Amino acid sequence: QRNCLTWLRLLTNQSISSHEILLKFEVLEAVAAAMREHSGDAGIQIQACNVLANLCATTKVRDILSSSNCIEMVVNSQVEHKSNIRLQQAAIWFYNCLLENQVGEENVASFGGGAAELVNAMLMGIV
Repeated sequence: QRNCLTWLRLLTNQSISSHEILLKFEVLEAVAAAMREHSGDAGIQIQACNVLANLCATTKVRDILSSSNCIEMVVNSQVEHKSNIRLQQAAIWFYNCLLENQVGEENVASFGGGAAELVNAMLMGIV
């Protein structure tokens, strides 16, 4: 799965037009499965966060990601790997990409949606 995530990271980094196509092939579900099945492997968690961050290039995909459980998965990964700086950086990069251009817009990522979960987790001190 690490090789698959590396391939997805490279693919999503190269072509924004591929993001919506990839979601049709259940890439988000594959990334989620990798994160669940390898929760103890920080390297896989980092790759997954990078893939999720790369997928955030369009508003439509950001909305899909915001309404999925990916924020919860990334927060859980951060909690499990608190001392891994690379994972923390990858998670923060994902949050940054997810929230980019979202300030003031009424959509799923606005407060009351996925971003509220992130802020709540930070305020509770688990991140």
